[in-house]
Amino acid sequence: MATRKWQHPRADERVSAALRSKCGHLLATVVAALYAAALFVWPPAEVSCFPKCLFFTATNLYCPGCGGQRAVHALLHMHLRYALRCNLLTMSALPFLAVAYDRWTTRVWYSATPAPRRPDPKAIWSLLGFIILFWVLRNIGHFPFTMLAPASVPT
Repeated sequence: MATRKWQHPRADERVSAALRSKCGHLLATVVAALYAAALFVWPPAEVSCFPKCLFFTATNLYCPGCGGQRAVHALLHMHLRYALRCNLLTMSALPFLAVAYDRWTTRVWYSATPAPRRPDPKAIWSLLGFIILFWVLRNIGHFPFTMLAPASVPT
């Protein structure tokens, strides 16, 4: 009778958790790539399959994300100035999101970095305050605040 090699009782759970994490990462990457490809091919202002801003539809005011899809579409077509005019906040956040994605990829696939630290509450409140300030300022109808409003769709 063959003897089974001893295995830690939680080893299967660890392998399962690692596999789930890798599958989740792969799924998120594929979904993001497909969404970016769709934004590259179809302009969001001309195609109705992209979601419209519910806040703008209800209030006729711009939310912090208004113009974000057009900004990413313009960036994918290398129109940086128009992308910045569509949504400055989205364009400013993209480098930070790229670094966060890189750290997540490294941690999931290579386990080379430690688990993420808990963010400082002051940083979270500061970021939230900055987003709210951007939200308010882009809805003021006087120059220079009108520069923060999303650019109109070029014809």
